[in-house]
Amino acid sequence: MSTRALLGLFAWALVLELFVLIYYLQRGIRPFEFYLNVVLLILTALFLIILIFREKRRRGRDDEPE
Repeated sequence: MSTRALLGLFAWALVLELFVLIYYLQRGIRPFEFYLNVVLLILTALFLIILIFREKRRRGRDDEPE
């Protein structure tokens, strides 16, 4: 899978995890799924940051003249 496809996939995952987090925060309940969502949110954000830097580095390498 290409970096751009993974970037799109994980961006949507981050948006959906934020919706779930907002839902749990509004309801005021903290089941196991809430804490699991927080961990997944952190992992997804870290993975997105890594992918963004990887894509920037690749684009910078492609733009340089040989």
